[in-house]
Amino acid sequence: MSLVSHAGSPIHTFAGPFGEVRLRVHAPAQHGSGALIFFNEPAAGAAGVDGRVDGHVGTEQRCVALANAAACSVLAVDSALIAEPRFPRAVDEAYFITCFLHEHADELGLDHRRIALGGQGFGATLATAAARLAKERRNPDLAFQLLLFPVLDLGSGAAPGRAQLAASYLRHADDAVDPRASPLLAKNLIGLPATHLVATPEPAQQHEAESYLAALEKAFVPATLALAEDFASALAESARRLRSVLEARG
Repeated sequence: MSLVSHAGSPIHTFAGPFGEVRLRVHAPAQHGSGALIFFNEPAAGAAGVDGRVDGHVGTEQRCVALANAAACSVLAVDSALIAEPRFPRAVDEAYFITCFLHEHADELGLDHRRIALGGQGFGATLATAAARLAKERRNPDLAFQLLLFPVLDLGSGAAPGRAQLAASYLRHADDAVDPRASPLLAKNLIGLPATHLVATPEPAQQHEAESYLAALEKAFVPATLALAEDFASALAESARRLRSVLEARG
């Protein structure tokens, strides 16, 4: 199984367990050997943002900004593949993608020691679920988590759009208490990589993020939280923290 590049295009493809995976590589203006595997918000996600790697201007601009400010490549996963499958298939897919890209980092000119994992919205939920599996299975070794507006408790109907997301993603109501679906309910977070969370000041989302921050700190995971009233500033701060961690691994 190998990574297939397409001449003249930043799109790469590889075979996943449930079909072809498409990846857009956003290289930084200033060369860096680190990378952020980034799961975009799926079309069926909490904010209804189109997550296809070739289909949303805001998504591309965000990834380019992160790549340049953090001096690392951003490997944007085509989250159309997770817009339809129900739990737990999407988590298994996210973990497979993480392992594959870590293993094939050298094909992209990247240092496997400097691989971070992140996402936005429901994509961030999948990222932290994959990070937990990586920790439990001791593979791969991840440098950092960047979680932008993660959905952390699918059993909570307080946050906007939460009930709709749970209905479209979960097989049945009992899945909402599985920590792979609701990371906030995980009992053991010890061993996760350093994490930066970004949340909105909306009360329910802020409470979730603060609760996850507290759980990470209790598990001795270096973690920070920013409330994003200004998304551009929050993205710049996220990139600064990501860059610092990746460079420290040099």
